[in-house]
Amino acid sequence: MKHVSFGCFLAVLTAAVFAGCSVGAPEEPAKPPQASDKEAAAQRASAKPDATPTPAPRYIEQEDVTATPDGSAREAFYKLWFAVQYRDMLTAYDLMSADFRRDFARSLPRFSEYVMADYRRWLSKPKVLFTTKTNNGESLAVSYRPPGGSEERFATTFTRESGRWKVAYDFYLAQRLSAK
Repeated sequence: MKHVSFGCFLAVLTAAVFAGCSVGAPEEPAKPPQASDKEAAAQRASAKPDATPTPAPRYIEQEDVTATPDGSAREAFYKLWFAVQYRDMLTAYDLMSADFRRDFARSLPRFSEYVMADYRRWLSKPKVLFTTKTNNGESLAVSYRPPGGSEERFATTFTRESGRWKVAYDFYLAQRLSAK
C-alpha cells in the first residue's frame, strides 16, 4: 500500500512540475508591461481598421511658386495662395485686379478680415488641375483639401493688368466677400 501512495505522490509531483508549478517555492508576481508596451497596446486598441488618417496641413513653399512657369497665371495663383498662407495680405490684395477689388474686396482691411475668418481653407496645398484660355485671360481649375475635410474644387480667372496676372474673378472669394 505504501508503494501505491508513493507512486501517486510521484505522479502528482511530476504533473505539477510539467504544469509550471514548483512545490514549496513562492509564486512570483507577473511583471507589469513596460511603458512602450502599454502605449502600443493602447494604440492597437484604439485603432480603427477602416479609419483614414487626416493629413496634416500642407503649405505651399517658395519652391512650389518658383517651379511654375515665370509670368504665368498659374504662378500668380500660387503667389496668391502663398501670400495668404503666410498672412501677407498686402501681396495677396495686390494680386487682385482693380475690378475685383472694386466689386468685391473694396479695401485691404475688408479683404484681410475675410481671409482670416476663413483661414482654414488656405491651410492646404492646392493643385491646379488645368488651365483654359479665355477672352480676357486664363481660367484655372483648382483642387484642395482643407485639414480634416474632403476635397473641394473651384475655378478662378486671371487677367493681365499692367503686365502682370491678377485675379479677375474667383467665385469662392466673390461669394464670401459679397455676403459681408
